[in-house]
Amino acid sequence: MQATIAPVRSHSIASHLLTESDSLARTFESLRSDTLLAAAEQLVKAPRVWLVGLGVDEGLVRFMRPQMARVRPDVHCLGMQSGVWAEDLALTGPRDCLLLVMTQARDPLLERLAAHAATTRVDVVAVVDIRNAAWARRVAKIVLPCYSAHSDHAFSAMAAASMLHLLIQTAADRLGKRASQRQQVVNDIQRELDGS
Repeated sequence: MQATIAPVRSHSIASHLLTESDSLARTFESLRSDTLLAAAEQLVKAPRVWLVGLGVDEGLVRFMRPQMARVRPDVHCLGMQSGVWAEDLALTGPRDCLLLVMTQARDPLLERLAAHAATTRVDVVAVVDIRNAAWARRVAKIVLPCYSAHSDHAFSAMAAASMLHLLIQTAADRLGKRASQRQQVVNDIQRELDGS
């Protein structure tokens, strides 16, 4: 199920492009539009959106949060401060949406977070590597699987990053004028901060 990469000695720009293109093609060719729309709708209708990614996936979550916050309010990252998982989870509530990003091996903490989300009726949307899709289907309302390229030395989350970008764009389309108004508010504040 995973894309195959040539050994490092023969890895070139051309083979890298081919591998990344294959991962993106496999990811989006298998994506159903109704699944994407349902995931975006969860992000749109939730009172609050919570993002979580552990390890290197934390970088994807940090990348996504300000972009999502430009189209809707109340977008938060779980666990960005060390040791405050319980305090963050105490802020979640019914109908909130937890967007779980997992491109690496599953961390046991994610299983406990997903279990807690289920008890508080938080809807889970998961953007995961295809290797984690079966597990994600047990804990998430909607799963968006991605194919990732990797070698012994590096791992690519290009497909997951692209999926997150598409998810934000689709949510913005669903929000319509509200997303544009939110963007304008953010732009106005940025101009004030820049002193222009």
